[in-house]
Amino acid sequence: MRSFIAIFLFAAGTAFAAPPKLTSPQAILIDADTGAVLFEKDADTPTPPGSQSKLLTAYHVFEKLADGDIKLARKFAMSKKAAEEAGRMTKQGGSSMFLEQGEKASVEDLIRGLVVLSANDAALVLAEGLSGTEANFSAELNHLAHRLGMNHATMMNASGWPHPAHMMSARDLSIISRRLILDFPDRYSYFGEREFPFKPETPGNRDNQNKLLWIMPGADGLMTAYTGRGGHGIAASIKRGNRRLIAVVNGLKTPNANFERFLEAKALFDYGFREFGNFVFWDAGAEIARVPVWFGARSRMAVGSARPVAITAPTGSKPQGELSITYLSPAVAPIKKGTVLGAAVLIVDGAEAERFDLIALEDMRRTVLFGRTFENIKQLALKIWRRK
Repeated sequence: MRSFIAIFLFAAGTAFAAPPKLTSPQAILIDADTGAVLFEKDADTPTPPGSQSKLLTAYHVFEKLADGDIKLARKFAMSKKAAEEAGRMTKQGGSSMFLEQGEKASVEDLIRGLVVLSANDAALVLAEGLSGTEANFSAELNHLAHRLGMNHATMMNASGWPHPAHMMSARDLSIISRRLILDFPDRYSYFGEREFPFKPETPGNRDNQNKLLWIMPGADGLMTAYTGRGGHGIAASIKRGNRRLIAVVNGLKTPNANFERFLEAKALFDYGFREFGNFVFWDAGAEIARVPVWFGARSRMAVGSARPVAITAPTGSKPQGELSITYLSPAVAPIKKGTVLGAAVLIVDGAEAERFDLIALEDMRRTVLFGRTFENIKQLALKIWRRK
C-alpha cells in the first residue's frame, strides 16, 4: 500500500554568499549526515591520492574487526619483504613507525600507526597479515571501493605509494571519509589523535600531519597526502554542534602547498557551516506513520526511521517536502521493534531527497485466541469487501 504525507519546513531568510575560490584543482565539500554536496570542483577526475588511500585500508581493517576475523590485541610480524619495501619508502621520504624485520606489533598499534602517523610500514604489515600478500589485499580494496560506490578508485597497493594506475577522485575520498565516520563511530577517534609515540626513542615520525587538529576547533580527522605527481591534499572533517562536514582538497603544487591545503579546507568548512543548515523532518525513532497490523494486540502500530530524516539546504531557504510511503499491508504480528515494515521517499521541492526504511518503533504481540479469531474474521471480511 502507498500513502503520501505532506510536510513543510520554513527558515528565516538570510543572504547567500558565493563559494570560496580555491587554488586546489580538485575539491569537494559534503555534509556527513545527509551526504549533500555543498561544493565541488573537478571532483570526479581520478588523481594520485597518496596516503589518503590509507582511509580505504583502515575501513577494510575495521570491517575485519567488526566481523570478528581479528582482534585489536592480535600481533602481526614484519616480514622480510615488507621490511625491504618499507625501508625503500622511508629512504625516499615516506612516513614510518620504524618497524624492523621480524618485529611484531598489535593490530591496534598498527591502526594508530596507519591513521595517526600515515606509516607505510603499518599498511604493509596489515596487508600481509590480513590477506597474505599486499597484492591480495589490494584486490580486496578494489572490491571494497566498488561496493562503497567509489567509482573512480583503482587500488594498486595498501599505502598509496605512487603507482601510475593508483588513482582516486575527490568524490571517492569524500565517500570513504563519510563511511568511516558513519559505519565505525567507535573507531573514528583514532583519526583525531595528535600524536602516536610508538618508539619514543626514535626521532622522526611522531605527530599527526593533519594540522587542522591544532588550528581549527572541532577538527578530528582524517588524512593528509603528498606525492610528486599528485601534489598536496587532505581529507578532513569537522564537527560543530550537531553538524559534521567533510572536505577534500587535492592537487596543490604551489610553493606553500603543504600549509595552503589546510587554509583551503578551512575556507570550505567556514563556507559550509555559514551558508548551509540541516533541516530535520523527523528525529531518529520519532513516529512518522501508523501501519495496519494483522493479528496484533492493536490494529495499527507506529513506524519511523532508525536515523534522523533530514536534508541540507542553504541558510534562509524554505524547503517543502512530501513523503511517499510504501508498506506491507498489513504487517502480521508478532513483530519485533526494529523490523522493517516499509520504505519511504522524501521529496523536497519536487526532487527526491532521501530514501529510508520504515521500522517498527515497538514490539507487537499476537492477540489471544479469541481476539485472534475475531481479527481473522474481520480482516477476511475486509479483504472480500475490497475485491467487490
